[in-house]
Amino acid sequence: MKVVALFLLAITLIKFTKSDKILAEFIRDYYGSCDIHQIVIFACWNYAADISQSVMGLDTVVTYQSTMNDVDVTTILRIAHFQVGVVLDFDCPFSKNILDKFSNQLHFNDSYYWLVLSRLTPISVNFLQHLRLTIEAELTFAVREGDTFKLHDVYNPSYRHGCDVVIVDKGKWSPGDGLSNKLTQYKYERRHLHGVTLNFTVTVANPVDVDIVTYLSSQKNRGLDPMQKSHYNLMLFLQYLYKFSITVYLSPLWGILVNGSYNGIMGDMVSNEGVDMSISPFEFDWYRLHVVEYVVPTWFTDFTFSFLHPTKSTMRNNFLKPFTQDLWWAILLVGAVYWVLLLLSLMLEQHHETGRQNINAGAVETGLTTVAALSQQGLSDSPHFPSGRITFLSLFLWALLLYQFYSASIVSSLITAPPRWIKSLKDLTESDLEVGAIDVSFFRDWFKITNNSDIRDLYNRKMNSSVSNWPNAFMSVPAGLKKVQEGGYAFLTETASTYRIMRETYSEDEICAVQEIRPQPRNKMSPILPKNSPFKKMITYGFTKIIQSGLLAHVQHYWRGSVPECPESYSSMPTAMGMKEFSPALFLLCIGAGISIVTLLIEYFHFYLEDQRDRATRHLEELPQ
Repeated sequence: MKVVALFLLAITLIKFTKSDKILAEFIRDYYGSCDIHQIVIFACWNYAADISQSVMGLDTVVTYQSTMNDVDVTTILRIAHFQVGVVLDFDCPFSKNILDKFSNQLHFNDSYYWLVLSRLTPISVNFLQHLRLTIEAELTFAVREGDTFKLHDVYNPSYRHGCDVVIVDKGKWSPGDGLSNKLTQYKYERRHLHGVTLNFTVTVANPVDVDIVTYLSSQKNRGLDPMQKSHYNLMLFLQYLYKFSITVYLSPLWGILVNGSYNGIMGDMVSNEGVDMSISPFEFDWYRLHVVEYVVPTWFTDFTFSFLHPTKSTMRNNFLKPFTQDLWWAILLVGAVYWVLLLLSLMLEQHHETGRQNINAGAVETGLTTVAALSQQGLSDSPHFPSGRITFLSLFLWALLLYQFYSASIVSSLITAPPRWIKSLKDLTESDLEVGAIDVSFFRDWFKITNNSDIRDLYNRKMNSSVSNWPNAFMSVPAGLKKVQEGGYAFLTETASTYRIMRETYSEDEICAVQEIRPQPRNKMSPILPKNSPFKKMITYGFTKIIQSGLLAHVQHYWRGSVPECPESYSSMPTAMGMKEFSPALFLLCIGAGISIVTLLIEYFHFYLEDQRDRATRHLEELPQ
């Protein structure tokens, strides 16, 4: 009997030793294929030390923890390592307690590669159903049958949406054949959401008179909310890729921090009350990183102040522009000198020819001669003395050169494009233009919280209704661009809206007169998800496929459009001078005509009175003595 007992004990020990070796080889091969080098084992094995030593290698660290009711899962698994392998013997007491604690305290994601061992079949689906499994969970159920382990991939498309657990045959492992993995595709190539309804939120800048899905799906008026409409189309591609349904909610605000809490879309993300993702993209800002998740850049902010640049400066008369003020004074001085020289020459001629000098008549005659020379008008008489003729010829030669410079400058100013002097926010603030912006909460908040002093100064001086009455400060995109088209108004909005509406409604002259000022550099934007969202990597991978396929570039080109270009030949076309620019010449003509009429009336009354006096004198002389 003792011999039989020793024989049976020997067989049992050999069997256990072989089993331990097979289990260690399986764990080592499985995590070796996953490139995992940090492993934590929860089990109730008496041979735990032997298995740990068998699994442990030069680049692999193994930690063993007995499955007890009071085990601290959080402390054990929250370690500073990118990926951790977690082995759990599901047949041990309190093994379900380990999964429950992990489900409530941590997240089933690809940082934890679970390998659940069991000899029981079928797999306990009811237990797995109440775990907080997600689409990104890495949980493999290994059912042992002799020396073979049958592998099953376990995940839940979304426990929060009430989905059922999905169990997929993953392959098997045996000592002779090693690991046979059927699921060789990338996780998000083979997994999908099985028709679950995801909740998306969006905010728009323009009034919506239909349901939000119809509005976002419309191809009409592509200049209205192109950013939101383009991203809705991207979401439809993700819907096709991952097989889920979409419910869209309209939010009135983008969301900022007010009294310690966020409102709008940001508030929906932080509260985590059923919103899965935003359709509206957000700028990458550091203060949002601790409350939301970004995916990949899908848009960029490019908002500008657009306006028709004034064709002239209001500070200077067009007819005085060719010469500076100093040169005009020099011309008057030279003209006066020539006038005096001509007058002296005329007085000398009168003295030698008649012996009499008429200074008044000479001053008028030489003054008219000087004016005629400056205005390129000829005279019927000229000086007789050589000195006077030399003065006369030099005056007309100087006036000819002066006239050529003046007329050439006038012509060139009409041919060349007028200079643009409003090039910065400070220039815009100091100009006579009214300023406005698109009526959305983002810009109303942005003007108030920005750190740019130039933007704040512009807002306080030209837009802030609490400082002054600015009824045109905020309005819709079509209304704002209509005022820009009328002139004298600068409007801030996204270029994706600006360019398309300008191309469709502006004339060539108006397009060529458009000037833009960017208040800040372009910033990348991305849709956002709640913090620790299980859909982040899935959505990121989906957008990566969109980018690689060229679909994102196509969507941006279709919805954003390009800058409406001014034809190259336009710069060679002469600039028409309007009545406002020509008014100084008409004003001067009216002054001359007025002075002429007044002088005519004075002369008429003077000669009338002289004639009456002469008649009275003759009448008295004819009376008898």
